[in-house]
Amino acid sequence: MIHKYHLLITIVFLTACSQNEPVNEEKTKPQNDTKSIITVLNGTVLGLDFKHDAAFSEEFSIYEPLGSGVAILDYDNDGDMDVFIPQFGSSMGYSKLYNNNQMKFTDVTQSAGLQGLDYLIFASAADVDNNGYTDLFVGGKNKLALWLNQGNGKFVLSPMISTPRGKQFYTGVTWFDIDRDGFLDAWVTNYVDDSIVALCKSANGNRDYCPPKSYQQLSDLLLINKNGISFDLKPIDKNLGDVSPGLGVVADDFDNNGWADIYLANDGVANQLFYNVNGKLSKDSAKISGAAFNLMGASEASMGIAIGDVDNNGYSDLYVTHFKGETNTFYLNKKGIFTDKTASLKLVKNVRPVTGFGTLLIDYNADNNLDIITVNGSTQHNKSLTNNRLLGEPIQFWHNLGRLDFRFDTSITNDLNLRVGRGLASVDFDNDGDYDFVINNNNQDLTVILNNSNPKQWIGIIPVCKNRIDYGAKLQITNNKNNSLYRTVHADGSYASSIDARILFYNTSSFETIMIKWSASQKIEEFNMPELIMNSYNKLICHS
Repeated sequence: MIHKYHLLITIVFLTACSQNEPVNEEKTKPQNDTKSIITVLNGTVLGLDFKHDAAFSEEFSIYEPLGSGVAILDYDNDGDMDVFIPQFGSSMGYSKLYNNNQMKFTDVTQSAGLQGLDYLIFASAADVDNNGYTDLFVGGKNKLALWLNQGNGKFVLSPMISTPRGKQFYTGVTWFDIDRDGFLDAWVTNYVDDSIVALCKSANGNRDYCPPKSYQQLSDLLLINKNGISFDLKPIDKNLGDVSPGLGVVADDFDNNGWADIYLANDGVANQLFYNVNGKLSKDSAKISGAAFNLMGASEASMGIAIGDVDNNGYSDLYVTHFKGETNTFYLNKKGIFTDKTASLKLVKNVRPVTGFGTLLIDYNADNNLDIITVNGSTQHNKSLTNNRLLGEPIQFWHNLGRLDFRFDTSITNDLNLRVGRGLASVDFDNDGDYDFVINNNNQDLTVILNNSNPKQWIGIIPVCKNRIDYGAKLQITNNKNNSLYRTVHADGSYASSIDARILFYNTSSFETIMIKWSASQKIEEFNMPELIMNSYNKLICHS
């Protein structure tokens, strides 16, 4: 059954602030293992006939193995989440927008005015002008473009943002309200300049891709939104932090001071954390806050980032993916101070053989505990492959049994196909209350994971303020035993992607209240859970 959104009218106010085998090139068939809660599909089965083009060349540009992301957005406001897939090269076709009509996907790229887009790494969804329609922001090789949603199924290229001069390679973006004026600002990550061709070889003497330290690093951008009419583009200078090769970026109020902060995943150098003090970002404090390096004091090749409050202490934690031979790193957040808990949580063993990209802290099995999913794929040239330069690697899941007890999960899928995974996005495609997933694989077909959890009792929350989904809003639901779950509304994270920002909770009969702290006003409103419509998505509107 397809559940459309429901608007809650009754509101109660609360006073403020309380390496492996080569990839199988055949199209993946649905899995029929009854023990599995997921079904792994080739995207073409659902009409998502997209194949990524890495634009492999004899120059072995560092850009080629990076792949591209996925953006989830309901561009036509019909309650079904649609998909935009950014494309890098153009030999397999250009970027595509697919309309979702009750799980029937149609390519609407041309009618939407988005045809001919290539050399893109990231795509992101956000309503930048607060008109109630989700816009599309894309970036990549010498490209940065904002496409405004006209509300009639069409997008137009906005003059508010243009690509700065000189060599640029934009890899990701996060939307946040830096000054709490009600309009979304953005931090855009920049990578390295490959203008000078670097020659690198693997240990066996074959031509291979160079590390980012072989190139000049490029400056990130801070985009300040001026009432949805214009943006001030400000390159990040050394007074704030070192220029670094960024691949991932997220925003959250990590220290709970009421202002959204920025965390960066940098490739091969220290990660960075910029705390926001009264609307102004402070100098990089990742080192003193424990989020720059791993437990051994080493920087790693950071790619993807996941955020979520795993231990439900009211502070968002971090999970960062890394290169083969390293570990992915789990940073536990206690009052704005981070501790690497990767080893103590037994999250080391299965990640060393793979190179991680897209990742999420997300409840994939509908038990209210945030689990881990990562997609992986090599970035090193393998001459033995005939249809790709890069080795495929498995999709990995870790089940959170609660109280930070993670178990590597091999029971939910019997899918053995190896893919060069890059962009990963979560989305409830069929509005049945569980998270599905979309994976944009480097130089391969799209992968879709359908979730068969089929929770019997769930509730979806869409916090809306200033006429748009309120990125940065904080949610707390509390049961009759005074136990709470915490979630932050966001669409960023993973790798070069934009996820479904709607929030899901399960087994909600014991929960009595839901409190939302709105991002701009920082005021808290309390809603009665019994008044919400179960097994459906509820729009909760701010009145502050």
